Amino acid sequence: MAPRRHSERAKRKKEEKHRSKSRAKRKKKTKHLSLKSLLRKLRSPPPRIKDDKEYRVCPVEIRVDADCAGLMTESMALDNLGVKHQVDCFAESNKALRKLLQRRHPQASCISDLTERDDDDSVGPAPDLYVFGAPCQPWSPAGKKKGNKDKLKRNLVLWKCISHIRSKRPRTIIMENSHSLGYRKFREVRRQIVSFIKSYG
Repeated sequence: MAPRRHSERAKRKKEEKHRSKSRAKRKKKTKHLSLKSLLRKLRSPPPRIKDDKEYRVCPVEIRVDADCAGLMTESMALDNLGVKHQVDCFAESNKALRKLLQRRHPQASCISDLTERDDDDSVGPAPDLYVFGAPCQPWSPAGKKKGNKDKLKRNLVLWKCISHIRSKRPRTIIMENSHSLGYRKFREVRRQIVSFIKSYG
């Protein structure tokens, strides 16, 4: 029995080590980003959209961008409606979902961590539809409703999505999140989101 207990202890130790490594990796990824610098950037005038000849003629009815894409159900809905569309870019952290979406949309540029994306360097036309569902934990009971004080900095993803709106200026925006974001506590966050988007024209 002793060797078995030893192997179980070693296994638990290994799992804990893996978890702590993952936490450290997540922390390192968002270390270069700060809420202060992001909000400062969002208050500045949006960059001029680059005019590229290859984008002038659109062979489809609408162009789509998606962040925190998940299964990209907006694309499925457009397929069901018979609307021709093309996904230009998407971000998704889940490896299995990324592979699936890359198969469905091979022409789209893909990124696993949108906090590393340089939105000011985005090439291409304004999408007709931009859909994003930033992590809900900072705003919901699951993350103790810490909001912009979230220790894991998951709140930064929401502001990076607003940064994408600033750079690409999509014609239509769909934002999905927890109903808790509608609480009085986050009234200022909602006001900022609306104010930033309106200021980009």
